[in-house]
Amino acid sequence: KFSKYVHRAFIDLRDTDAQGLESFVREYTKVMAKRTNDYVGRGIDKIDISETPDLNFEQLYKDLIANDQFLIEEFFKQHETMNKLSDKSVNTIRMITFLDNDGEPHLFVAALKSGLGGHVDNIGQGGMYTILDDSGTVRVAFIDKYGKHHTAHPITGESLIGFQIPNYFEVLSQVYEAAKLMPQVRYIGWDVAISQSGDAELIEGNTTTGPFQVIPSLSKDPRGVRPEYEKYVDIKL
Repeated sequence: KFSKYVHRAFIDLRDTDAQGLESFVREYTKVMAKRTNDYVGRGIDKIDISETPDLNFEQLYKDLIANDQFLIEEFFKQHETMNKLSDKSVNTIRMITFLDNDGEPHLFVAALKSGLGGHVDNIGQGGMYTILDDSGTVRVAFIDKYGKHHTAHPITGESLIGFQIPNYFEVLSQVYEAAKLMPQVRYIGWDVAISQSGDAELIEGNTTTGPFQVIPSLSKDPRGVRPEYEKYVDIKL
């Protein structure tokens, strides 16, 4: 269903053996092993044969199966602008979409995530995030899992305020297209990477997703995201 928005190669270890795993890793050199049933970036490991050329693929296959890391993906090469945030991780945008009663998609919030030296960008695994404005631009500081605010990148020192997602409106349009492919699932939190050509690359879709609202300490506006949700959802508390 989503092949138009997923361009990286992948295999499912439940459909192959250790030889199949070895062939895939040798072809792509660097891959990501992922659990299909976990969250907040857990169960995601990098396998890089250039760093560990003496891998025992029989044992690796057994370990990955035992850890439910069935999904093996080619390492995605992101847009050069996104690479400036962190070149160790793919830096994704959590785009939360909702289909209204007419089946039209709306964006509730877009949160930009960035790694802080690790190979994943999730805040729960040591990354940081901020909320983008309507043009896909960073206007408020990033926050990490310790509650620290960052207006400059802790590793590179580059200013983060004003950072602009490349080709943002085209990427958003592509995410809206993807949201319409599953009309029975009206609320989805997409993790979206930006390809080297500026297109959306879907990393995953989450049926449960945090609201990713601007934390009041980061903004002078303490409203949160409830007003946006109430435009389309009948919230009764």
